[in-house]
Amino acid sequence: MSGKLKGIYDALDHGNYKNALKLCSAFLQKQQGHSLCRALHAVALERCGRRDEAIQVCEETIAAGASAAAGASAFLDDTCLSTLQVVLRRCRQWPVITQMYEAAWGREPENEEYAMCLFTAAIRQGDLSKAQQVATKVYGKFKKPHYLQWVIASILLQVRAGGPAKALDLAAMMLQKAPVNVEAMKPEGLDRGQLYLLLLHLSTLQMQQKQEQALELLETCKPLVKLPSDATALRVQLFYEAGKLQEAVREARSQVVSSPGSWAAVQDFARLVIDLEPPADYDASKGHSSRLCPSGNFLALTSLEDVEQQSTKDEAWNALLLFRHFQQVKETGLSSGGGSGVNRVAFLGELELRRAALARTELETPEIAANLADLIGVMEVFVKRFGGRAHCFFDLKPFLSFVPAADASPLIEAAAAASAEKGREASVLLARLRRAVRREASSGDRAAVAKSEAAEASSLVESWAGFGGGAPLEGSDSRPAPETLLQLAVVALLEADRACCLDNKAFDRRYVLDAIALAELGLQEQPHAFGFKVLLLLLYSALGLPSQMMKLFGTMDIKNIQHESLSYLVFDTLTASCGLDGLREVCRGIEGFHEDLDKDGGEAVTAAFHRGVLPRAPEYVDSVAQVGQSLMWGRAVVEEASSELGVAASWDSLSECLARQSRIIAGIAGKTTEQWVLRNQDRALLNGLQPLQLVSPASSISTLSASKAGSPAAGSRCLRARPRSVGSMAMAWGSADAERPLPQLRRGSMGAAEELLHQGLE
Repeated sequence: MSGKLKGIYDALDHGNYKNALKLCSAFLQKQQGHSLCRALHAVALERCGRRDEAIQVCEETIAAGASAAAGASAFLDDTCLSTLQVVLRRCRQWPVITQMYEAAWGREPENEEYAMCLFTAAIRQGDLSKAQQVATKVYGKFKKPHYLQWVIASILLQVRAGGPAKALDLAAMMLQKAPVNVEAMKPEGLDRGQLYLLLLHLSTLQMQQKQEQALELLETCKPLVKLPSDATALRVQLFYEAGKLQEAVREARSQVVSSPGSWAAVQDFARLVIDLEPPADYDASKGHSSRLCPSGNFLALTSLEDVEQQSTKDEAWNALLLFRHFQQVKETGLSSGGGSGVNRVAFLGELELRRAALARTELETPEIAANLADLIGVMEVFVKRFGGRAHCFFDLKPFLSFVPAADASPLIEAAAAASAEKGREASVLLARLRRAVRREASSGDRAAVAKSEAAEASSLVESWAGFGGGAPLEGSDSRPAPETLLQLAVVALLEADRACCLDNKAFDRRYVLDAIALAELGLQEQPHAFGFKVLLLLLYSALGLPSQMMKLFGTMDIKNIQHESLSYLVFDTLTASCGLDGLREVCRGIEGFHEDLDKDGGEAVTAAFHRGVLPRAPEYVDSVAQVGQSLMWGRAVVEEASSELGVAASWDSLSECLARQSRIIAGIAGKTTEQWVLRNQDRALLNGLQPLQLVSPASSISTLSASKAGSPAAGSRCLRARPRSVGSMAMAWGSADAERPLPQLRRGSMGAAEELLHQGLE
């Protein structure tokens, strides 16, 4: 490497990009066609924010290298290509990267590295048909078995993305060239290559709707699947898709018996048994919940033999007996037969079973009123037993969402009794329950609502002070007062303020000032309490105080994906208040995260194919595509460009600013609304501090239409949602189901703080 090129590299490494531009310009005056220097020039331009110029330099360098002879200064070697790829990737010019490597492989058809780069570039671009063509050529030329799997994976990805199902026949035909080596299977050791090949076979059969053949292959290759739970999960899914619900329930039950502390297994089992057809003596006029009502008192269920003796032909009743047995198991350790969490999961399993029964009744005979008495009774027992643990409220939250406030009084009474007996966590549970069911706060007599919320805030502050809040801690073992109590008091004051504002627009906002004072007090006592920071950000943002907001935001130590998920807390206020310095800082943080993620995501996709870990390929491809459609990134690019335009002092500087990123901004403007992704933003930061929207039991469960792949019977509604992946290997090749739309929440059904969290979506 010449001394001048080394100087350019040193300038880039030290972030002296303007000096690197000068050095590149001086070098190119003497050697205009030097490809590596032109690539470094593009790097320096991109780092200086002159992306349009950087893209143009890359395209000119690629065009010049297409006709250059080997050894010429314009020839594109490995180093030059990888340098150009860095610039084009940061500018999201995926088609140009694909064209670049296609030309490079055309010039050097024996270069296997260029072929692999072309394949991964096509995958990253989302051109799966092109990826299949490339993989086919690579396999035909180099005859390596893993390239054949690339062809098959490309076909499966195409079908998964909505391509023609006939392509699966080609995948199945090509798989005949790569059979699983049954004879080489050994009980000991793990052959990852054969395991991944088996999953590729199973995925192809699954997508062809040949579940029977997939089950036979799985049974034949059982020694390859070392974890029994993985084999069971695969059988459950295949039986379910084949419409053999009875066999799926049997497998799911065995999974629960072997791992009673697994919530995923218990939830899946509970929904499966309700999806089964009820017994012949089922009375539809009473609803499916009647199947879970004993004719008398429950007998002792001290062993699985007792469960079997009391079993009937109704699998829903049998599931209830199994859950009641595990509720009584004495937890002695972490063993699977009675370890930590088994009792808790068994109670939740019964609640899920009862919710599924209510949901199916609602879907089949909506005229039958939901009888929540038994479900609330189980929840009451759960509160009495686990009310002193931090997880209690969040365990019950899915079921509280369809319990009206009038029916929740037994739960609140049980929590009040537990708080007097069990102390801190039970007191927090009581406060959370009261807030969760206060759904009428925004309606009715607003003055009375404000008064009630202010009284609730006072009660919470007194409870917080009773646990030592507001007083210095004494001794090393002293614990701070529960921060949740003070956070709930702040939320109550926000509710009071909203009620007053709706009643009188000229109100003096004293409740907001009290809320800020409480939040600042809590943050002073517990500087690392994230909830207080979020509440203060929302308050400062609502009052239009960008300087205080950014000062607090700077203390949150935002890193990595938090740039994507949390920046919305300040983004809208900064754009509305013209806080240019803070806005540019936030935009650069978002863009920097996306640049890093593009690089890491591309490497993950590449590694999945190169190492043969193809069961993970759909996950990686979906993740990279989802982040690539992030609305936060698009807004960050546009707002940063707008802020630069805002400080332009002349027409020349204005036109220069417009020319820097015009191609990227044009690409952003050319996308439709449906192409952008909003769900990367975390709008549930105040989880557990808000009223729960009242929904029906069926609405609280993700139900799928039977017309979709994976449903057992045409025309029915399935309570069991199709899993995104199956087993610890994360097999996720099946056709992707449409995303469930987010619930449309009206302003009146949101809490005041929740409304502030969602105001940027309006």
